[in-house]
Formats: sequence, C-alpha cells, structure tokens
Amino acid sequence: MTNLQSKILFASSEVYPLIKTGGLADVSQALPQALHELKQDVRVIMPAYRALKKFVKQSKLIASKSFLEGEVNLYENTFPDSDLIIWLVDCPPLFDREGG
Repeated sequence: MTNLQSKILFASSEVYPLIKTGGLADVSQALPQALHELKQDVRVIMPAYRALKKFVKQSKLIASKSFLEGEVNLYENTFPDSDLIIWLVDCPPLFDREGG
C-alpha cells in the first residue's frame, strides 16, 4: 500500500485561536491540525478580519489582486505554536469588521 498525500484547503469564517464565536472555530482548528499530523498537505484559509490585523502584519504577502473598490491581499503565516499554514484573505470592502 502506498502512502498518498492529499492536498486539502480548509475554508472557514472562524478558526481558534484567531477568531472564535462558537464550535465551528474549534473544529476549524482541530480537524486541519489532525490531518496535518497525518502528513497531509493542509492549508487553512479565512478572512483577515479587523481583529487579525496585528497577525496579518506578521504574515508574508503571497498574492495581491485588484478587486471591487480595492485590493485583495493573500497573506501566509502559521498557527501559533504550530507549523500548520494559514492563509488570510485581506479584502477590506468585504471583511473590514470585527469577525468575532
């Protein structure tokens, strides 16, 4: 039997410990982390809400595109205390709100 690695993009509006309003944030952190520990190629993508701006400033810009009335920037970082990659979509016309 071969060990196949999947490429998984996990999209969520909230992910613990960055933004949490309910149980979705817990699952959105635990499931990708468990898959990552099973050696799967996992990325988590979520909006860069206003509460995440400090985290975004510590992130690496990996893509930028004009959209609507502004820019859409995609930032890459890892979760605190983990090497699991998270992508933050920074688009103020869509996500400039608290988010939590």
